[in-house]
Amino acid sequence: EMCIRDRVGSGSSFTNLVRRLAAENKNLKKDLFGEWMGDVYYATPVLIEWNPLSLYIENVNNELVCTKKGGIPVIRYNLHDTGGILTHERVCEILESHRYKIDVLLKEANISKEKVWKLPLFYVFGRSDNVVSIDGANVYPESLEALIYSFPEIKGYKLFLKRDPKTQKVKFGVYLETKDGITLTSPEKERLEKEYHDRILSHLLKINDDFRRSYNDNPSACDPIIEI
Repeated sequence: EMCIRDRVGSGSSFTNLVRRLAAENKNLKKDLFGEWMGDVYYATPVLIEWNPLSLYIENVNNELVCTKKGGIPVIRYNLHDTGGILTHERVCEILESHRYKIDVLLKEANISKEKVWKLPLFYVFGRSDNVVSIDGANVYPESLEALIYSFPEIKGYKLFLKRDPKTQKVKFGVYLETKDGITLTSPEKERLEKEYHDRILSHLLKINDDFRRSYNDNPSACDPIIEI
């Protein structure tokens, strides 16, 4: 699968600077990118510049839709990347509202002002078609990435939904794939599934307001199944 950023734009020294500042300043991140998943603890999204003379990009229900100019027939592509759009001027306004001086920032970062193109930008959190929705709350794979890849035994993961054959209720869970060469005994597997369940649940309750509300209302549905 290829997301929209791979074809239509690129990062720059300016976008890298903005992302670094946003990663260091929670309030700046909120003003630039909004409250994703109900909070601003999410990873800083990818930030990309694009050429408006060749492409038209719009935000439709928080998904980026791209139209290539000059083609016949005109086709709008929705590649299901969750994100938004900013003008260069709006980014500068937000930076200045947080008392950053653009000229000073560029000088400190050794970026020539003449090399900063005033192009529109889009930001990407991740793919919307990998989202799991449970009891009104969305869980994005990207929101768990840093946590799960810190688990020493784990090399990959996938979110899933499963229907309980007895109750017919749907629950969500996380498949965890162990690194090559790691073999777990049944007691080790059970212990790790319990440990990682507690850490994943705690993380989601911290970062995702919608999930936290859904969990408080319906803990049995939102309590994640962890399968190694």
